[in-house]
Amino acid sequence: MLTSHKTRAMGSAILMAALCLPGGALARAPKKNKAERIMEPVGFGAATGRIGNSCFFFVANMTGGGFFTGLERLRTSEGIVLRKGPQLQKYYPEQIAVDIEGRAFECHTRVASATPPLNTWNFMKLLWFKAGWQKDSQVLPAEKLRYDTFEPVWWPPEQSRSWTYHLTMRTSGAPLTDDLLIVVLSDEGKEVVRIAGNVSTGYHTHSSLLFAGQTEKDNKDGRK
Repeated sequence: MLTSHKTRAMGSAILMAALCLPGGALARAPKKNKAERIMEPVGFGAATGRIGNSCFFFVANMTGGGFFTGLERLRTSEGIVLRKGPQLQKYYPEQIAVDIEGRAFECHTRVASATPPLNTWNFMKLLWFKAGWQKDSQVLPAEKLRYDTFEPVWWPPEQSRSWTYHLTMRTSGAPLTDDLLIVVLSDEGKEVVRIAGNVSTGYHTHSSLLFAGQTEKDNKDGRK
């Protein structure tokens, strides 16, 4: 189990580096009418945020028990379609898993802040999550959301310490065109960042204002 999460962490580190490249491969849209082949895990979203002089980066990858491997994304004059062979695919599989890699590190640019220094270890360890399927302004909560937290493997430098959060959920027949919205919450229930994206349109990156949302009053039912 730990070996697989180390592998995902390495893959996410490469993905994080690619996001920093000007005009990197992730930013290039495939040519119209040329099928783009998808493989698991599917990178679908990332988010950044800040509290005082502590910065955060989260990147999310999705798996569906092999469902996404071999899936093709085709951009047509009528929009984006997903197919596997000759068969069009419109819905997520019955259950999916999402692995989120999260990092906390000192911001490169320090600013005057009234926020007390953050104990990033405890902060990252106590994060919890909500998830739902978003279409337009409607959000349908994900069913049977569960998650585990894996502490980082220790290697220098400090910025390379990557936390892994393994989420599983039922899809309830959600269309592949709907965004999967994951809200990352602090132990106090304050919104940290939102990660959103879908298999149909591909990768999204979001910058968020940390603690901009109201305190969540829901119980942390997803914790094991």
